[in-house]
Amino acid sequence: VLPAFAHAPSFVLLVETIGPRVRSVADNAYRKIMRALFMGLDTVAAADPKYSDVVIMENCHNFARRVREIPAECLQPYVADAENRFEVHASRYVEWIVESQFGKALSFVSGIEELRKTTPAEEVKFRSEFSKQAFRTTCRKLQAEVDKGFLAMRRRIIKHLSPAEGLLPLVWKRVCERFMEFYEQLEHHTKDCYEGEELPVTRDQVAAVIRDAVQHAPAPQTASA
Repeated sequence: VLPAFAHAPSFVLLVETIGPRVRSVADNAYRKIMRALFMGLDTVAAADPKYSDVVIMENCHNFARRVREIPAECLQPYVADAENRFEVHASRYVEWIVESQFGKALSFVSGIEELRKTTPAEEVKFRSEFSKQAFRTTCRKLQAEVDKGFLAMRRRIIKHLSPAEGLLPLVWKRVCERFMEFYEQLEHHTKDCYEGEELPVTRDQVAAVIRDAVQHAPAPQTASA
């Protein structure tokens, strides 16, 4: 969390102790500070595009969590904006993490999704890029990726996120949900487009791999106060 975001809620709380006497002055100051705060966040995030989602996600989460309960009405639009920005960048980050590990399989499924808009399900396998052989190759690689991919993703997320902000459980849950969304799409297309074929990994096996990843890459402990 950037120093400005770390200190801003404490500053607001201090001002609020005298706020009723200088309400209009305080509100005007808040608006100027908030605009500068979020413009600064965008500047810092833009300096390292690879991790911009992490920077915005963590700082917006910290801001919304701490400022939400402060009884200053003029701050609520900034809290709402921070919450919205968190959701946008958390979604982008989750997608990036899953694509980094399972990108080829996701591309295969999204290609089928697009093709089925204009092509009957039974004709999909006659396209060379979506043939039965291509399907089997994708599934074979997916099986190998699942075996090691969840542990790799969890370790990467732990490396990226600050333990102090406590976002690991939420982000990890969304990553697993995004993978299962993809898996359900693959199940659906397997049934409709590749009659007689089966996926090499079951839902139970995926769940076991997820549990194993959590066990071998537990959440880092935050320092005691």
